[in-house]
Amino acid sequence: MRAGAIDYIPKATLSVGRLAEAIGEALGKGFVTETRAHEKAESHAESMAKLRGARVLLAEDNKVNQTLAVALLSKRGHDVTVAVTGQEVLDLLDEGTFDLVLMDVQMPELDGIEATRIIRAEEPAEQHLPIIAMTAHAMAGDRERCLEAGMDDYVSKPIDATELFDTIVRVLSGGATAAAVPPVFDRVVALHHVGGDPAILQSLVAMFVEQGPTRLTLLESALRGGDARALEKEAHALKGTAATLGMGRLRDAAYTVERAGANGSMEQAASHLADLRAAVEEVLQAVRKTDLDLPTTIARSSA
Repeated sequence: MRAGAIDYIPKATLSVGRLAEAIGEALGKGFVTETRAHEKAESHAESMAKLRGARVLLAEDNKVNQTLAVALLSKRGHDVTVAVTGQEVLDLLDEGTFDLVLMDVQMPELDGIEATRIIRAEEPAEQHLPIIAMTAHAMAGDRERCLEAGMDDYVSKPIDATELFDTIVRVLSGGATAAAVPPVFDRVVALHHVGGDPAILQSLVAMFVEQGPTRLTLLESALRGGDARALEKEAHALKGTAATLGMGRLRDAAYTVERAGANGSMEQAASHLADLRAAVEEVLQAVRKTDLDLPTTIARSSA
């Protein structure tokens, strides 16, 4: 071996893998890898420190998982409140403010998927509550199902501390998977809002089918007349109806026009009018495809 050589590989045993490994060592690859890992760990620790004190709503009905999660979160300085049913989650959100929800997918009364859909349907368009799913059923398609319901990310059970906190950092730092597009018509959410009574739901949907297009016409008239207050009023009413009936896309479209009216920005309202019209038409088509018994005269009036 010549003087100054850093490594030596016998020619008889030379292979691409061993050659690459030797070159990596000679160039300090091992040192670089360790340095990057150290920097990543420091960055993670800094992120966790910034998130210390976050108010976490833990939805978990299994006592062992609940105890473990509370211990891990509390140790990191988080303020934890526990719920054991989906309905209790909704009640606690009505009573207080949280920075994050860790949502077990399978819970009594109301499962995590349905609870999330209701939360997304009711939260203001400008406010987004981060929700991370927790499930023992880490099967293909589960992640997509959680994201479609409006959850921001997903961790599997049994709880892995590293995965949990990596996910929390990612979600609360704004790096979570993009939220799902709001539904056109979510019957589960709508039924929840009417106390689970199909007859009431049918009545309200029929009312919307009859009055929705008319309200849209009034809104367009207000826009043409430059009446910002009337525009805001009509958009607000449309938004409220849509929120009650689980019509997420229409709710968001109406909210955008409502805010434009409140700000007196008729040009901005006009630029979003096509989206609002499309959202109304999407809802009308969606409800006609359900088994709701809508009066024929009402359905024709909206065509």
